[in-house]
Amino acid sequence: MLELTVSDRSAGASPGPYHGPVPDTPVPFIVGFGRSGTTLLRVMIDSHPEIAIGDETHFILPLARRRREFERPEGFAVEHFVAEVSRRPGFKSLGVRAGDLRACLDRHPVPSLPDAIRALFRLSARTRGKPRYGDKTPIHVRSIPALGRMFPEARFVHVVRDGRDAALSYLSVPWGPCSVEEAAYSWRRAVLAGRRGGRDQGPERYREVRYEALVSDPAATLRGLTDFLELTFDPAMLRYHERATEIVTAMGHPETRAGLYLPPTPGLRDWRTQMTTQDARVFDAIAGRALTAFGYERSFVAPGGRAAARAGCRLARSGAGRLRRRLRMGLRHARARAATTRTPDAGAR
Repeated sequence: MLELTVSDRSAGASPGPYHGPVPDTPVPFIVGFGRSGTTLLRVMIDSHPEIAIGDETHFILPLARRRREFERPEGFAVEHFVAEVSRRPGFKSLGVRAGDLRACLDRHPVPSLPDAIRALFRLSARTRGKPRYGDKTPIHVRSIPALGRMFPEARFVHVVRDGRDAALSYLSVPWGPCSVEEAAYSWRRAVLAGRRGGRDQGPERYREVRYEALVSDPAATLRGLTDFLELTFDPAMLRYHERATEIVTAMGHPETRAGLYLPPTPGLRDWRTQMTTQDARVFDAIAGRALTAFGYERSFVAPGGRAAARAGCRLARSGAGRLRRRLRMGLRHARARAATTRTPDAGAR
């Protein structure tokens, strides 16, 4: 039976522990710094006949911070939950219609937000004829403890890639860090937060997977991972690229997903040949200790005070530039909203 403490139900509180019934099988949560192979691993596991993992959701924690809106004394607020979750972009990736979710929750009432989220993911998997489900939202790498409390059945798979290769990948797409400095800082923060939060879960709930191992020896890497997730290894996981068109067309930014049309391929990014010496030095000045902590080689073990100072200045300038871009974007959005809500009379004036 669900037990909620006052602190669990307070507005804005971090998600509290869940005390209700827990699914019998583990639920994978794939996390990691962006452009580190989380999508590749997601489509590999999703190609298994028994488990469905859609694209990024991003709605679990925002809803969890408002859980008292849904968990009411008179019962779970189905209509409010369906309205809130279905308006979020990540809902579309699950392939579930709002009406079907509402009908499911009406037929099988739930007492809590974690149970409602489970019902949504279970419904998504069943629409594809699969009994199990998981989630892949890279930014959850910074929220493993909160998700672990909400979902005792969660098993976290943290995909780690050499931060310099991840930076090169980010600089080729129209979102995320827009400089080596930003990428280095963001990578360091993400991977260290993931390891710190994951180790608190214990080895039975947290596993790190190297991107480099995933592409160089995918069969062995996946066999170890399926054991961790209590799945039977299936060769279909290695043939994800045969359904690449289906996968890519259902995702955002399909022009950036060319790698999914290939079998596992090492060396698509290589900082040793594709990153300038100056950028490599700057990355090392910001995130060198994290590179060492995760077993990656460093070209500049002691970049020196000047390199660190230059990296700090470049990071500050990069952050200021990003802030200016966000402010301009926010102003454009505000103007667009004002234009759409303006009445004809107001427009005439």
